[in-house]
Amino acid sequence: MKKAFLLISIIAFIFGCQDQKQASEKIPAPKPRRVFIIGIDESGSYKLREQAKKLIARVINELEPGDILYLRRINDSSYLDSSTLFRLELPALQRPKTNNPFDRKANRTRKFHTIHVNSLKKEAIQRLADIKFKVAKHTDIYGFLAASNDRFNLAPQDYQKILIIASDLKDNVRHKVNLDLSGAYVAVVGFQNSKNPQESRTLKNHWIKKLMQSGAAKVIFLSIEEKFTTQHFMG
Repeated sequence: MKKAFLLISIIAFIFGCQDQKQASEKIPAPKPRRVFIIGIDESGSYKLREQAKKLIARVINELEPGDILYLRRINDSSYLDSSTLFRLELPALQRPKTNNPFDRKANRTRKFHTIHVNSLKKEAIQRLADIKFKVAKHTDIYGFLAASNDRFNLAPQDYQKILIIASDLKDNVRHKVNLDLSGAYVAVVGFQNSKNPQESRTLKNHWIKKLMQSGAAKVIFLSIEEKFTTQHFMG
């Protein structure tokens, strides 16, 4: 009888340890939080706004809890608050106090939080779809970068900074401004510029140099049909 009881106790201990291990493995480690700032060029020279909206919708759909996103116009006065389209901040999911995957209260909380986050993303995507662009006479890229700089400075220091620019980058306002984009990852999407390949390459290299001198960690250019992902920065 004692041997049978001892055997049952050992088996229960082994399965208990396995359940605890599996429970801890099922709860993913928290991902680094990110702040995205996205600008859409609405000057007359840029024709890819609607395609850019589709790309941005995918970015919004892939946001994680805790992420922050600013969407702004790039026009003739890009620094002004009137250039803000909207700001989205997804509530962070608090790590549960228990590692038990069968904890009903923790599962209900996680499920409710997921539904709430998805609802906020869906609402933001609809707001994006409803945006009507004006045609600006000039393009103020430096004003947009300065506004982005200000908002990056408001984010917690441990947030990853990601700047997405849908533009031909033909700045013709020429504001002189000091920028600090330290550690920011920059993606220029839909870089519609010139039929002349050399002119496009020259302007592209000009902006890569400017952004890197401002402290950017990496600068990439993507065609409008590319699916943007932060993995582009990892290569």
